Amino acid sequence: MKRIFLLIVAGLLCMQGFAQEIDEDEYYGKFHHLGAGLSIGLDGIGIEAGTDLTKWCGFRAGVHIMPGFSYTKNATVYRDNGKEDDMDVTGSASRTTFDVMADFYPAKWFSITAGFGFGGLTVVSLEGYNNKVASKVKGHIDVDNYQIPVNENGKMEGSFKVNGFRPYLGIGFGSRAVPKHRLGFHFDMGVYFQGTPKVYSGNDEISPKSKDVDCDEKALSDYLDMFTVYPQIKFTLRGKIL
Repeated sequence: MKRIFLLIVAGLLCMQGFAQEIDEDEYYGKFHHLGAGLSIGLDGIGIEAGTDLTKWCGFRAGVHIMPGFSYTKNATVYRDNGKEDDMDVTGSASRTTFDVMADFYPAKWFSITAGFGFGGLTVVSLEGYNNKVASKVKGHIDVDNYQIPVNENGKMEGSFKVNGFRPYLGIGFGSRAVPKHRLGFHFDMGVYFQGTPKVYSGNDEISPKSKDVDCDEKALSDYLDMFTVYPQIKFTLRGKIL
């Protein structure tokens, strides 16, 4: 009798576990639920929407806005006729980027993320104007070992750009894109593979000047070569909306 009772209990537990597995698979079915998130990180302030494809995989897409900030510094304009003038140059950083991500869940609280970001090619823009510099003679300003042209109207435009398509790889901890409860919290860390930043004047790429072989100091171009990846650290508050 005792053995029969134990078999019945074991059978009920197995049935319960099987039912829970079915419910879990049904819950995490393709596009059964929709979640949304509000994030803050090294790519700015963002919003995202996501859904589950299976118990082990989810999909999300988002947009991120880096609030603009600027800094103005006086620079020397070297004219082609040998004369020099001053110009206030303003550097500003403000960009909007988009991303599409796939999350893989080897554990409920841990995810491996692969995807890509796009948009927001310009990381920093440079602008300068001085009507006193305006003449029929062109010139340039020096940004370390780069020469950014100043046209005959006294205007200078430059920028630092990265690749428009940037693969991403990272890990995450916390709730899924669609949390089981109404709200959840998630932490992401990873890198975008953005390529070497390039310096532009308008649509024309500027090549760096050759560095003195006897100079041991690193030039700006040397530092740019080191920034082929962009780190990502992001905190996201997520909620289930459907």
